[in-house]
Amino acid sequence: RGVTLLTKQLGGPDGAQLYETLQALHEQGHGRIVIDLRGLTRINPRGLGLFIAGLALLRNSGGELRFANLPDAMHSLLVITGLRAAVPCFDSVEAALAD
Repeated sequence: RGVTLLTKQLGGPDGAQLYETLQALHEQGHGRIVIDLRGLTRINPRGLGLFIAGLALLRNSGGELRFANLPDAMHSLLVITGLRAAVPCFDSVEAALAD
């Protein structure tokens, strides 16, 4: 199990860092990875693409991606894009890590 924390924006020049972090956690053997979204205030199309790429990376090897602390402002965006249905969302990191 691995956890990564996002802050402020996703999709700019630092966006590749998220995928690299997901890849590193996956390579370390973490089958379930939780992204803590509590500090996320903005996401652009590239950021959504990074979520999808991370989801594909994990699912293709039997892993699982989960979101924790989804901000209200991000909820509708994830519903519209279908990510809300594809990625389980939890109220806390602890809940997302629980079986």
